[in-house]
Order: sequence, then structure tokens, then C-alpha cells
Amino acid sequence: MQPGYGEQTVELLKTLIHTVNNPTPGATPEFPRWLGPSEAIIQVQSILYLSLGAALFSAFLAVLGKQWLNRYAVGSVADRSHHRQRKLDGMAVWYFSVFMQSLPFMLQVALLLLGCALSLHLWELQPTVSRVVIGVTSLGVVLYLFIVVAGTLYTSCPYQTPASQIIRHVSRLSKQLRPLINNTYSFGDAWDWGDR
Repeated sequence: MQPGYGEQTVELLKTLIHTVNNPTPGATPEFPRWLGPSEAIIQVQSILYLSLGAALFSAFLAVLGKQWLNRYAVGSVADRSHHRQRKLDGMAVWYFSVFMQSLPFMLQVALLLLGCALSLHLWELQPTVSRVVIGVTSLGVVLYLFIVVAGTLYTSCPYQTPASQIIRHVSRLSKQLRPLINNTYSFGDAWDWGDR
């Protein structure tokens, strides 16, 4: 995000050599001005910082979750037995399991963003190496999609992910809502709008 000092040094050396070889005043070449980083560098840096932020944020939330679980186990055995059900109900009401399951998803997104940023950056430097990174990243995405589909279709599949559980839940919800939506539309069709 800053000018390359190596490039500036080369330009200064060219100016110095030109000045030494051409002692006439006013004939020095103009020193090129740095116009900022290229658009590709800005995109790569943005994706890398987004990836880093997602990874650090998920680690921060994981530590918070561990602290919350440790507080769950604080107190004597008699106190814990009295408050266990209240705390367990609170965990269900506040969707604690959903919160904890979102952490691996954030890490997966951070890893995908890192692969995309590396691919973009390496494409500018060396397309052949970038193709290798794109291939590995694509293989990871295809494997993850296969796991999500398998976990969605087969509840006995050991590779359950939050995404497969969400898709299964949305599918069940849409099946439950479909008769309600159909009844609503059939009621609207039966209404005689011409009498109004």
C-alpha cells in the first residue's frame, strides 16, 4: 500500500546517472510520481484483511464461549444441580448452540477468503503458481459442498455441518408452510373480486 522503495531507488539512480552524463542544467528527467497501489493489490489486501478479521473474530468468540461454559460449571454440586435447568433453558432460549456452531463456519469462510486472496495475488505475480492455489482452493470448495449435500440428504452421515442442518431445517419449514400458502392463495382465488 506504499510505494516500492526499490523502484524509487532505481529511478533516483537513473536521474543521478543522467545528471552526471549530461551536465547541462534543466535537462534532468522528471522523477515519476507514485499514483498509489494498483486495483489488484487493493482487492487482495481487502480480502486478506477480511480473512484475518473473520479468523480473529471467530477465535475471540470461541474464547468467550469457553468462558461462558466455564461459568456454567462454577459453584458447588448442590448449587449446580439447583441452577442447571435454569441455565440449560437459558442456553436454549438464547440459541447458544447456534452461536457456537457459527464459529467453525466463520473459520471456513476465512479460509476460503484466504485462498481467493492468494489466488488473486499470485495471478499478478505468476499465473502458473496461482493455478495450483486455485486448484487446491476449488478442490476444498467441492469437497465441502459434497459434505454439505451428503449431510443434508442423509441424517446418518457422520459429516454433519451447520450448513447441512440449516438446509434441512429450511426444507422442513418450507414443506410445513406450503399448505398454508396454498390455502391462502386458493382463498384469494375463490373470493369474488367483481362484487366489490
